[in-house]
Amino acid sequence: MATEAVRLFSTRRNIALCVNLDEDIANLLPGTEHLLEEPGGGVLVIPVYWTFRDARWQIAMGGAFVPHSNEVSAYVPEEADERTRLVNEPLREAGLLPAKKMRQFQTKPFVILPEMYEYAVNKTGSLRAVHAETLANARDEILALIQTACVVNCANVITPEIEPSAKLNRKRASRGDTPFFQYRVLQITSPRAKGQSLGGIHASPGTYFRSGHLRRLEGKTITIPNTVVNAGSPRGVITKDYAVRPLRS
Repeated sequence: MATEAVRLFSTRRNIALCVNLDEDIANLLPGTEHLLEEPGGGVLVIPVYWTFRDARWQIAMGGAFVPHSNEVSAYVPEEADERTRLVNEPLREAGLLPAKKMRQFQTKPFVILPEMYEYAVNKTGSLRAVHAETLANARDEILALIQTACVVNCANVITPEIEPSAKLNRKRASRGDTPFFQYRVLQITSPRAKGQSLGGIHASPGTYFRSGHLRRLEGKTITIPNTVVNAGSPRGVITKDYAVRPLRS
């Protein structure tokens, strides 16, 4: 488990392939058929990573299913099942998760490459351990899904649909080529007019760079883009350094 996790974290080239689970997808991935019974459905998260040794993209042996009907709850190691502890405890010991006040939501592993999955089970002797390894290795991709969903659902974000050219698709079909598909473009609108106050009584600071973030207002959430605050302030420029805590050995 640790070896696989280190390999994924070190590649720096990961793709989170996320698709809504339906019967067509389940037919392509037989290991997901049982997940069709999940009330409300959900999303399949398929990790794809770049291997520098082979210089190619590789699909992980398994992925994670994130149900649409989900609740965030407190993680208590003493009350968690074995698979959940196998996922969380190594990450917490490595400093990748907070030591206290951890939160959790529901995910389920599924098989993508049966032969590789069977090999891993035979090697470790534990199906639960391989399930836990699958979820741990999909951690970054699951977080990418959650973060994207948070942004897309912001009140100041719109996702207009871009239709492919019917004329071009007819030409491609006549040549036997795959037609262009419909897609969406994520557009962020300005959350407020210039100069509008969002509250606060402190004195204006000097010029500083503010990283993009989500802001929760009454009844809605908006996304705030990267911006330079108080440009040209007579108070000068505020510089900030970030201390990155090393992983615990």
